[in-house]
Amino acid sequence: MLQWIQQIDNHSNTEDVWRIFQRRFYARFTDTQSDSTARKELVQLKMRFPDIDSYIADFEQTIRKALYHLGSHKMNQQFLSGLPQDVAKDVMHYPMLITYQEYTQKALTSVRSKVLLRNVFGGNRNFGTFAPQQQ
Repeated sequence: MLQWIQQIDNHSNTEDVWRIFQRRFYARFTDTQSDSTARKELVQLKMRFPDIDSYIADFEQTIRKALYHLGSHKMNQQFLSGLPQDVAKDVMHYPMLITYQEYTQKALTSVRSKVLLRNVFGGNRNFGTFAPQQQ
Protein backbone atom coordinates (compact mmCIF):
# COMPACT_ATOMS: atom_id res chain seq x y z
CA MET A 1 0.00 0.00 0.00
CA LEU A 2 2.88 2.36 0.81
CA GLN A 3 4.30 1.81 -2.66
CA TRP A 4 0.94 2.66 -4.20
CA ILE A 5 0.71 5.89 -2.17
CA GLN A 6 4.28 6.90 -3.09
CA GLN A 7 3.43 6.54 -6.80
CA ILE A 8 0.75 9.20 -6.59
CA ASP A 9 1.97 12.66 -7.53
CA ASN A 10 0.67 15.77 -5.78
CA HIS A 11 -1.58 16.73 -8.69
CA SER A 12 -3.38 13.38 -8.63
CA ASN A 13 -4.20 13.55 -4.94
CA THR A 14 -7.97 13.78 -5.20
CA GLU A 15 -10.99 12.51 -3.32
CA ASP A 16 -11.07 9.43 -5.57
CA VAL A 17 -7.59 8.47 -4.45
CA TRP A 18 -8.67 8.89 -0.83
CA ARG A 19 -11.71 6.66 -1.36
CA ILE A 20 -9.56 3.97 -2.98
CA PHE A 21 -7.14 4.17 -0.07
CA GLN A 22 -9.99 3.84 2.44
CA ARG A 23 -11.45 0.79 0.68
CA ARG A 24 -8.09 -0.95 0.53
CA PHE A 25 -7.28 -0.05 4.12
CA TYR A 26 -10.61 -1.36 5.46
CA ALA A 27 -10.35 -4.49 3.35
CA ARG A 28 -6.92 -5.20 4.78
CA PHE A 29 -7.51 -4.33 8.43
CA THR A 30 -11.19 -5.05 9.06
CA ASP A 31 -11.89 -7.90 11.44
CA THR A 32 -13.60 -10.41 9.20
CA GLN A 33 -14.54 -12.56 12.18
CA SER A 34 -16.23 -9.82 14.21
CA ASP A 35 -19.74 -11.15 13.57
CA SER A 36 -18.79 -14.71 14.63
CA THR A 37 -17.05 -13.36 17.71
CA ALA A 38 -20.15 -11.33 18.58
CA ARG A 39 -22.38 -14.40 18.16
CA LYS A 40 -20.23 -16.31 20.63
CA GLU A 41 -20.31 -13.37 23.06
CA LEU A 42 -24.09 -13.20 22.71
CA VAL A 43 -24.54 -16.79 23.86
CA GLN A 44 -22.29 -16.14 26.87
CA LEU A 45 -23.82 -12.76 27.79
CA LYS A 46 -25.50 -12.84 31.20
CA MET A 47 -27.04 -10.12 33.32
CA ARG A 48 -25.34 -9.41 36.63
CA PHE A 49 -27.98 -8.38 39.12
CA PRO A 50 -28.98 -5.51 39.39
CA ASP A 51 -27.23 -4.11 36.27
CA ILE A 52 -30.18 -4.49 33.90
CA ASP A 53 -29.35 -1.27 32.01
CA SER A 54 -25.83 -2.51 31.25
CA TYR A 55 -27.18 -5.88 30.18
CA ILE A 56 -29.68 -4.30 27.77
CA ALA A 57 -27.04 -2.00 26.28
CA ASP A 58 -24.51 -4.84 25.91
CA PHE A 59 -27.17 -7.12 24.43
CA GLU A 60 -28.24 -4.58 21.82
CA GLN A 61 -24.67 -3.72 20.87
CA THR A 62 -23.73 -7.39 20.54
CA ILE A 63 -26.83 -8.07 18.41
CA ARG A 64 -25.71 -5.34 15.98
CA LYS A 65 -22.15 -6.71 15.86
CA ALA A 66 -23.47 -10.23 15.25
CA LEU A 67 -25.57 -8.93 12.35
CA TYR A 68 -28.76 -10.29 13.91
CA HIS A 69 -32.17 -8.64 13.86
CA LEU A 70 -33.16 -7.08 17.18
CA GLY A 71 -36.71 -8.04 18.06
CA SER A 72 -36.85 -11.35 16.26
CA HIS A 73 -38.34 -14.26 18.21
CA LYS A 74 -34.95 -15.96 18.45
CA MET A 75 -33.27 -12.82 19.80
CA ASN A 76 -36.08 -12.26 22.31
CA GLN A 77 -35.45 -15.80 23.57
CA GLN A 78 -31.72 -15.08 23.72
CA PHE A 79 -32.41 -11.93 25.75
CA LEU A 80 -34.53 -13.97 28.13
CA SER A 81 -31.86 -16.66 28.54
CA GLY A 82 -29.33 -14.08 29.71
CA LEU A 83 -31.53 -12.91 32.57
CA PRO A 84 -31.36 -14.37 36.09
CA GLN A 85 -34.01 -17.07 36.45
CA ASP A 86 -36.22 -15.14 38.89
CA VAL A 87 -36.24 -12.08 36.59
CA ALA A 88 -36.95 -14.29 33.55
CA LYS A 89 -39.91 -15.83 35.41
CA ASP A 90 -41.32 -12.36 36.08
CA VAL A 91 -40.90 -11.45 32.40
CA MET A 92 -42.77 -14.56 31.30
CA HIS A 93 -45.83 -13.98 33.51
CA TYR A 94 -49.09 -13.25 31.76
CA PRO A 95 -49.71 -11.37 29.49
CA MET A 96 -47.43 -12.98 26.91
CA LEU A 97 -44.94 -10.63 25.36
CA ILE A 98 -44.44 -10.05 21.68
CA THR A 99 -41.99 -7.21 21.09
CA TYR A 100 -38.45 -6.73 22.31
CA GLN A 101 -39.51 -3.47 23.98
CA GLU A 102 -42.07 -5.39 26.03
CA TYR A 103 -39.39 -7.85 27.12
CA THR A 104 -37.00 -5.09 28.19
CA GLN A 105 -39.74 -3.10 29.95
CA LYS A 106 -40.88 -6.10 31.97
CA ALA A 107 -37.28 -7.01 32.84
CA LEU A 108 -36.63 -3.43 34.01
CA THR A 109 -39.78 -3.49 36.13
CA SER A 110 -38.84 -6.83 37.67
CA VAL A 111 -35.32 -5.74 38.59
CA ARG A 112 -36.53 -2.42 40.02
CA SER A 113 -39.09 -4.16 42.24
CA LYS A 114 -36.52 -6.73 43.42
CA VAL A 115 -34.03 -3.97 44.25
CA LEU A 116 -36.73 -2.06 46.14
CA LEU A 117 -37.74 -5.15 48.11
CA ARG A 118 -34.10 -5.92 48.87
CA ASN A 119 -33.57 -2.36 50.11
CA VAL A 120 -36.72 -2.38 52.24
CA PHE A 121 -36.42 -5.86 53.72
CA GLY A 122 -32.74 -6.59 53.35
CA GLY A 123 -31.42 -3.54 55.19
CA ASN A 124 -33.45 -4.00 58.39
CA ARG A 125 -34.00 -7.58 59.49
CA ASN A 126 -36.74 -6.53 61.96
CA PHE A 127 -38.70 -4.50 59.45
CA GLY A 128 -42.38 -5.28 59.72
CA THR A 129 -42.25 -7.17 63.01
CA PHE A 130 -44.18 -5.88 65.96
CA ALA A 131 -42.03 -4.73 68.86
CA PRO A 132 -43.95 -3.34 71.85
CA GLN A 133 -42.68 -0.02 73.06
CA GLN A 134 -41.30 0.06 76.55
CA GLN A 135 -42.61 2.64 78.96
